[in-house]
Amino acid sequence: MPAAPHATDSDETGRRRPPGVLPRPVVALAAVALAGATGVAMWLLPGPPALGGDAASDSAADEPLLTSAAERIGVADRRLVAAAPLAGPDRFTAFVDATARPRFDLVAAHRRTGTRWFTLGHVTAGPGDCTPRWGGAAGRTVGRSDPMTRRVSALHAAGGGVTVAFGGPAGPSLAAVCPDARRLLAAYRHVVDAFGLSRLAFEFSGPLDPTATARHAKALRVLIRKTERRGGQLRIDYTFPAGYTGLSAERLEQLRAAHRYGVPIDTVGLLVPLRRAETSRPVHLLSQSARAARDQIATVLDVPRKEAMRRIALIPVLSSPADLDTAEARALRSFAVRHHLARLSPRGAQPRASVRRVLS
Repeated sequence: MPAAPHATDSDETGRRRPPGVLPRPVVALAAVALAGATGVAMWLLPGPPALGGDAASDSAADEPLLTSAAERIGVADRRLVAAAPLAGPDRFTAFVDATARPRFDLVAAHRRTGTRWFTLGHVTAGPGDCTPRWGGAAGRTVGRSDPMTRRVSALHAAGGGVTVAFGGPAGPSLAAVCPDARRLLAAYRHVVDAFGLSRLAFEFSGPLDPTATARHAKALRVLIRKTERRGGQLRIDYTFPAGYTGLSAERLEQLRAAHRYGVPIDTVGLLVPLRRAETSRPVHLLSQSARAARDQIATVLDVPRKEAMRRIALIPVLSSPADLDTAEARALRSFAVRHHLARLSPRGAQPRASVRRVLS
């Protein structure tokens, strides 16, 4: 006489269930869970970028952040600022002038040199408006129709990444031109969405403008929070001209304002001029600049000196490829590794291939 079927082999009607088929209550429960998860995922997906539209029309819940960010930052936010991650995208980052012709081939450079991460600059305000453009040029609006967008997408597919740098010497900053924090937020978010960015760099070189500094910090703080709500991360780098005695009082005030408004500064870039005609010890002077800035950054951001050093991106600005030879590049890289600098990123004249290989 055949054995009676096991209880788990029958459904609720008593009919025998084929092997491998789950009970109907389990299937129904799984379907409900899948539908709920799909709804949540669709709700979390980012909407299409719209300059001056999407970010400008977001929930009124962000309005207090835009109007009084400094007063509303609590103790927890200040601790978050002090504990921001220190690691950069790579120990070596190449700078690319996005306004140059012919346009730079990111993927070809990645494959040829092994450089994985690039900084693209500079995004500034357009002529008389709040539109982000490469170098402020009327015909070079940053966005998904920009040829650079396709190049960045190809680099992402090849395993590389980019940081977009705002400011610099090419034109007025968006913070100085955009009339309010909400419009500025829309401009920043437009660039982030166009390139799928996880890191932004801001380069400060002109006179200190307290109004623009506050507007920038407020918009940036909201942008970081919105990105986190979407499940992403956005790291912020500040870059300043620096000398062998560190940062000027004006640049320290800009760093202090960002900290006061709760903007988490991941790294501080030091643009240090390097000219062979002026020194026979370039690495000594670069290390001297980093040490001086370390003490200043530790004080302003209220972090230990070792942590402050780890936040420094050292940016030697070469006037000629001869300004840094291979032996000096080895010494510079050794200093950067020994002190755990965030990264090295030469600017100005392109270093020789042998120097670039050592630094990277």
